[in-house]
Amino acid sequence: MQRALLSAAIALILVLVTALVGPLFVDWGRYRNTFETEISRLTGLDVRIAGPVDVRFLPTPTLKLQQIALGRPDGPARVRAQVLRIELALGALMRGQLLASDVGLEAPEISLGFGGSERFEWSAPLFAFDPDAISIAHLAIEKGRLTLADGSGRSLLLDRLGFSGEVRSLLGPAKGEGSVAVDGESYLFRIAADRAAADGAVKVRLLVDTVDRVRIGDVDSSIWIERGIPHFAGTLQWSQAGGRSTQGFSEQWRVSAKMRGNWAAAVVEGIDLQYGPEDRAVQLRGRANLTFRAQPELDVTLAATQIDLDRLLALPASMRRRPLAAVRTMADNFGAARLPPIHVNFGISAEVVTLADAPLQHVSANLRGEAGAWDLDSLELRAPGGTQLRLRGRLDLTAQGTIFAGRGRIEARDSRTLVSWLTADSDGEAFAGRFRAESDVRLGGESIVFDRFKAEFDQDTLEGNFAYFGPTADHAGRVSAVLSASNIDPNRAYALVQHISGDTALAWPHEGSISLNVKRASVAGVEAKGTDMRLQFDERALTVERLAIEDFGGARIAAAGSIDIRTLAPRGAITLDLDVRTPDGLAALLEKFNTPAAAALRRTPPRLLPAKLQGSLAGDAQAAREAGMPAGASFKIDGSAGALAFNLQGVTEVASDGSLLATFAQLGQAKVVVAGRVDAHDGRTLVEAVGLDRL
Repeated sequence: MQRALLSAAIALILVLVTALVGPLFVDWGRYRNTFETEISRLTGLDVRIAGPVDVRFLPTPTLKLQQIALGRPDGPARVRAQVLRIELALGALMRGQLLASDVGLEAPEISLGFGGSERFEWSAPLFAFDPDAISIAHLAIEKGRLTLADGSGRSLLLDRLGFSGEVRSLLGPAKGEGSVAVDGESYLFRIAADRAAADGAVKVRLLVDTVDRVRIGDVDSSIWIERGIPHFAGTLQWSQAGGRSTQGFSEQWRVSAKMRGNWAAAVVEGIDLQYGPEDRAVQLRGRANLTFRAQPELDVTLAATQIDLDRLLALPASMRRRPLAAVRTMADNFGAARLPPIHVNFGISAEVVTLADAPLQHVSANLRGEAGAWDLDSLELRAPGGTQLRLRGRLDLTAQGTIFAGRGRIEARDSRTLVSWLTADSDGEAFAGRFRAESDVRLGGESIVFDRFKAEFDQDTLEGNFAYFGPTADHAGRVSAVLSASNIDPNRAYALVQHISGDTALAWPHEGSISLNVKRASVAGVEAKGTDMRLQFDERALTVERLAIEDFGGARIAAAGSIDIRTLAPRGAITLDLDVRTPDGLAALLEKFNTPAAAALRRTPPRLLPAKLQGSLAGDAQAAREAGMPAGASFKIDGSAGALAFNLQGVTEVASDGSLLATFAQLGQAKVVVAGRVDAHDGRTLVEAVGLDRL
């Protein structure tokens, strides 16, 4: 009764003052210090008002504060605002009730910190009055900013915060709706809080929608304070519709779980995650732990009995059977995923994963890191052919895609089955036996790098380094390889790579270097033993530093030289050493370029063998044209063939662009001018060699 009488007396005084002052504002700036002190005493907060303090009595009692800062007395200001405007209901005030008919807050900035000082840093007031006696009929917030920060400097910003609602009392209930922007995406929300129960717990319901009014979040929880520390418990339902947003493409997913925790940690149990559209979704279950303090960390463990990646990815029929295409699609989706900006430990496992119409068994992966950079502690699975794959390394999510760098190991008991699965056809019939390989690997960003590579296939081995970098706006595609092998078939190896890559075939490199040492190889169907090759090429020239084959179908070959390829008619010079015991190998290779010449070589009389030749071939089509001469190439040959010894030099004239390859391919139709010396111990052999025996 005394409070009501006192309130009525104050209201009467205000009415009398209003009659004198009218609708004018009264500047209370000179009483600012007293005003700040009184508010600080009532709220238990440190209050600073840098702007004007204005009071108006008509048509409604109005208080307007500008440039306000609030915080704990022992800490920095956690709440700032440009303007706080309060309109009081005069009728309620005269009845002894403090009812704010309208409260407006403009450009508030609120900071909440999860610090490392063993407490949750917040600016909750310790009221020196009864908070249940105050109610707000309409509360409006405009242009707000809410920052959630941890002790390591990371923060989450809720920007462009707007709210409109009512507060029955400072102890509840309260409700309202508004909008907020997070990472550039705008959302709508509705929130309702019940009145605090006897134990101090407040039930809070938060609903979150997209700007298109699509429900994506539903949080139903209870919040209470123990020893100044907030606790919570409740349920969570969250989802994301697939499609494109400001963050790029995102896959559809939905999750539900139970949660409980406090300022230091939260436990999320009973996670039920559905990833992908309804008709081809993957179901995962698990749990998570979230710790705050100075270094926030999220531990997530998910598992599934079966995952059908073929159905989830929904690739076209031409790509469905190619594992490499599916893996690249998954990597792109992983790179586009929106991951939390805190440290995350993520583990996922499945008994069976269907990929390219084949089951992968006992699949498990463990990752550590943050958005943009992840450490793959382990990836293990069993693939077709009794294949065991182990992978570890680092994943970087860049604008160009996902890049992996690490160490990999693969071992297959039945390489035929493995190759058939990788190539999506029967190519595996050419392979049999055990296969094992391990290497440092870098994949992604249009690059493929294998360092310290070593592979074993039955009794054959291949080891060395290989690097391919795709073309960019500033650089041409390039390749670098240093390999040694016991046995290799280049045609079969190239076909295998083409089958595995399929539609993802790599652009042909325009520069690079290749060093290859092979004990046995198959070239044009002929076995080559002891091959040693070193060459370099770019957009200007092809340089053969060394090309040596100890035994190529009965011939020893050594070549070196350089070809300038900058013009339409390349120029250059090549030297060639031949030690021919039988012509079969050279004839098989020559047949790829010049069939008549190959046939003539096969008809070589036995008395002209063995043959040892040292020759050179040089051409400069541009210089020939400038001199008014036909395009062609000059040559020089020294050596012996059976009983013959010769020293020849000459010029070929061909109807081609003048390149060395074109000249070589058309030697059968070329006009040849030759001069030199031929010697023989047996005159008959010499006569037959030059064709005079037919005269």
